[in-house]
Amino acid sequence: MVALFTAGGIIVDNVVAADGSVQLETMGGNAVYAAGGARLWIEPVGVVANVPANYPRHWLGALRDAGLRTEGVSVLSETVVRSEWFI
Repeated sequence: MVALFTAGGIIVDNVVAADGSVQLETMGGNAVYAAGGARLWIEPVGVVANVPANYPRHWLGALRDAGLRTEGVSVLSETVVRSEWFI
């Protein structure tokens, strides 16, 4: 049982930082960011979200390694070929 869960998106981000540096294809999404922040204060924290079939599985493993519960993450049969850009 989790003390808190976050629900939302888990996506692939491309980020252009204020200093002009670019990070391509990084783990992102509001469910991840909220769960990571909550994990600083409480545990266990779970994540509820859908991810496409081609979402990198090792990223879900990284969430588990960081102490987040991912049993609420469903892998869909659809794939997504685009990622989000943030500038």
